[in-house]
Amino acid sequence: MFRPFWEDAHSTVAYLSWFENFVLAAVVVIGGFTMSKKRMEGNQFFWFCVSFAVILFILIGSITPIAGALIHYKIPALSFLIIDFLSLSRLKFLHEKR
Repeated sequence: MFRPFWEDAHSTVAYLSWFENFVLAAVVVIGGFTMSKKRMEGNQFFWFCVSFAVILFILIGSITPIAGALIHYKIPALSFLIIDFLSLSRLKFLHEKR
């Protein structure tokens, strides 16, 4: 899920892919540390997003025969994970109404 690593990137496109993975990992870590357990209790949207992403990752990993094609199919699951972690976070700028 997090490849290529910094050491594996040798071209501009690989560095862009590494940066995308770095931002994704940062969102997951920040969302995990700022997650409100009160919002998670009984939140059906959270559990839907997690289960959808996990099921999609399992299906993609077991069905796709070419490893390079995984990049194209993982985007919907990653977007659900990002939305999921950011919706439960306690970051003020995400939840204030303008």
